[in-house]
Amino acid sequence: MRKTLADLIPAILAFLGLIGLYIYAPGVLAVIALGLLFALLFAPVVAWLRARFHLPGIKSTALVYGLVALVILGIVSIVVIVVFFNLSDLTLQLEQVREHVEELSPLWYRRLNGDQIFTNVGQRLSILTDRLGELCIAAVEIIAVVLASFVLSFYIIKDAKQIGQAMLSLFPFTWREYLQDAVKRAQIAWERFVSGQFLIALIVGVLETAGLIVLRAPYPFVFGLIGGLSNLIPYIGPFVGAVPAIVAVLFQGASLSRILGTAFVFIAVQQMDNWILTPRIMKGRLGLHPAVTILSVLIGAELFGFLGATLAVPIVGMLWSLRPKKINQI
Repeated sequence: MRKTLADLIPAILAFLGLIGLYIYAPGVLAVIALGLLFALLFAPVVAWLRARFHLPGIKSTALVYGLVALVILGIVSIVVIVVFFNLSDLTLQLEQVREHVEELSPLWYRRLNGDQIFTNVGQRLSILTDRLGELCIAAVEIIAVVLASFVLSFYIIKDAKQIGQAMLSLFPFTWREYLQDAVKRAQIAWERFVSGQFLIALIVGVLETAGLIVLRAPYPFVFGLIGGLSNLIPYIGPFVGAVPAIVAVLFQGASLSRILGTAFVFIAVQQMDNWILTPRIMKGRLGLHPAVTILSVLIGAELFGFLGATLAVPIVGMLWSLRPKKINQI
C-alpha cells in the first residue's frame, strides 16, 4: 500500500501543478487546454492522411495544419475586409433594412415598436464604431491565445508518442498497461465522434443548400457551406449559420414569404439534426442509444453550460468505450 502511494507521488504533483496553473496562471492553462482540444480535433485527420496516402507523421501533420491555417486566414481576411470597407455604410444599410421591414408588414412593425428597435440597434452600432480600437486590441489578444494553442497542438500531435510515454511515467508501472488500453479505446471513440460530427455537418450543409436553391436565395452554396460548418458549434452554431443567409435575403429586398422560408429551412434542418441525424449517427459511431445522446447533451448543458453541451457526447462515448465489451466495428 505504501509503495503504491509512493508511486503515485509524480501524478499527484502533476495534478497539484495544474491546480497551481489554474490559480496563478489561468491564461497558460487556457492555452494548454485549447492546444489539447485542437490536437484532439486534428489528430484523426492526420491519422487518416498517414493511412490513406502513406505520408510520414511530420508531413501529414504539416499538411493538415497548413490547410487549416489557410482556411482561417482566408475567413479572417474576408471578415476584416467586410468590416472595414462596410463599417461606414452600416447606418445607411440599417435604414434601408428598416424601410424594407416596415413595407413588408406595417401592422406588425407598429405593434412591435419597430422604430425603437432600430434606433437601439443604431445606437449599438455607433458605440461599436467608437470602440473599434478597443475591440481590435481585444481581438488581437484572443488571436494570440488561439495562435499559441494552435502551435502547441502541432507539437502535441508531432510528438504524441513521447508525450504519452512521459504521461504514463507519472503512474505506477502496474497501472500503465490498463491506462494504455483505456487511452487507446477512448481515442477510437473520440475519432468516431469527430468523423460523425463532420458527416452530420456535410448532411446539414447539403440539406440547407438544397432548401436555399429551391427558395432561389442568393449564394445558396456559400450559405449552405457556412450553415454546415457552423453546425459543428453546439447551441449558437445553427443561429450563426442562419443569420448571414437571412440578412442576404433581407438586403435583396425579398418578400416576407421568402424571408420566412429561408428561416424555416434552417430551423427545419436543425430540428432534423437534433432529433434524428445526431442521435442515429452517434449510435452507429459510438454505440450510444439515441436517447442517451439527447440526454447527455441536455444534462451537460444544464450542469456546465456551453462547454458541457459541447463535450457531453464525446465524454459519454469515451466512458462507454471503457466498458468490458468493446465497441463493435462499423
